[in-house]
This record gives sequence, structure tokens and C-alpha cells, in this order.
Amino acid sequence: VAAYVARFGDEAPAWDVAAPTFAEDDAPLRAIAPRAAAPSSPLDPAATLDAALPPEARAEGRARLAAARAAAAVSEDDDALYARAQTAVRRALLREGRRLHAANVLARADDVFWLPLDAIRADARHEAHDEAHDEAPLTRAAVTRLLGEARAAHEAALADPPPSPHASGDDDLRGGARGKPASGGRVVGRVHLHAPGAPVPAGAVLVARSLLPTELPLLSPAALVVETGGPLGHVAAQARERNLPAIVDAARATTAFRAGDLVLVDGDAGIALRLG
Repeated sequence: VAAYVARFGDEAPAWDVAAPTFAEDDAPLRAIAPRAAAPSSPLDPAATLDAALPPEARAEGRARLAAARAAAAVSEDDDALYARAQTAVRRALLREGRRLHAANVLARADDVFWLPLDAIRADARHEAHDEAHDEAPLTRAAVTRLLGEARAAHEAALADPPPSPHASGDDDLRGGARGKPASGGRVVGRVHLHAPGAPVPAGAVLVARSLLPTELPLLSPAALVVETGGPLGHVAAQARERNLPAIVDAARATTAFRAGDLVLVDGDAGIALRLG
């Protein structure tokens, strides 16, 4: 865990500036560390490649394998850079939150993430005595109103999510969910509904609206059923790398199943069926 945090501590379980980074809270890492420490497969790609090539081609084969691994790592650099930038923004906002908390304007420093960015910046300019701006400072009453409005808007958005691209129902599957094949194989397991930052029981079928590239490597499901994404997306690619049967773009999967349902996931056919 310490080694992971040293390299990827700017990442968080969610692409949300309000979510603590792993450097701040490594509990999600520690929750899965015992399972993650075990290799997911005994397969040795280099040995497998050597066995498939004539002796005179093995050196070139290993060189190309090393280049492919380096390229795969570079392809994820955008996520690492985004996480680094998001962490810088988070630190700046928390600094303002602590200032407002010390001034008795905020009840808690992390309430700052519910405030409009323009309001925070205006108050910071006032605190810095920037004479080019004449904004009034934030007050406890104003903050209370803004927090209430933001939380109400958040709850309303959760209660009325955007319509599914499959809203016509053409792809509905009675007793299950249909999506696009992402990674082949079949698994029978119990449904675990995704909650960001929460561990997944061993052998569970993880059903989620979406999964982030930063969180999937920290989870150890037996199979994946995800409402979003495509066969070339992060979830599909990582599932194939780990030999996990996976279905993506599975409309309404999170409502088709309940936690604990016994399901069959067929990654080749792109379907998940409730067995009991």
C-alpha cells in the first residue's frame, strides 16, 4: 500500500475533487490489499511468447513485448496527469475551506466543495484585500443558503438521471441485462452493486453504472456488468487483461439486479441472466 501511494497517491476512488485522494485516505487500498497481493493468473506472458516462437525469434519477441508494455503504460498517462491536476485543485479548495471554517463561516472545511467556485474565489480576493474587486465577503447566512441549494440540486439530479441510450427498451432482457461483449468467459456469482471506494467480496459479480480506470485495478470481482462504456474502453481493456468476463453498455443493469442475486455472466454473448 505504501509503495502504491508513493506512486499513485494523487488518485482517488472517484473523479471528484471532493473525494479524498489515496494519499489522504488509504483505507480503500488496505481493504483490498490482501487479495490484490495475490497474482490473478499464473500466466507468464514472456514464457508463453517464447514457447510460441522459434528460438531465433525469441529475442525480438521479448523486445516487442517490452515495447508493448511501455506503450500500454504511456496510454494511461492522461489519467495520472488529470489526477495530479485535480489534486492541486483539491488542495487549493481545502485551504480556502479551512480559512472559512476558522472564520466561523463554514461548519466544516470540506463543506467548501458544495460552494460555487466563483463565490469561493471572490471571497479569497476580498481576504487578500484585492482593491480591483469589491465583492462582499461570504457570511454564515449566505453560505448556509448556498449549501442548501447545492445539496438540494444534487439530490434532484440523483433522483432524475439522464435517460438511457436504450430507453426504447429494444435491448431489454427479461430476467437479466444485455450489453456488448467486452471480455469473454462465463462466471456464476452473486451480485454486488458498486459503491465507490467499497471493497468487492471475492467471487462477486460487480454490477455498476460506471467504473473509473483508477478504481478497477483495486477491485477483485469475478466478473463485470457495467451500464456504460464500450468494447474499446477502460473497463473492457482492463477486464481482458485480467481474464474477467465482462459486459459493457448493459442498459439498466443496476436496476435489473438486486444485491445477492445469483447470476450467470456470459462475456462472449454479452448477457447476464438471473438464476435465483
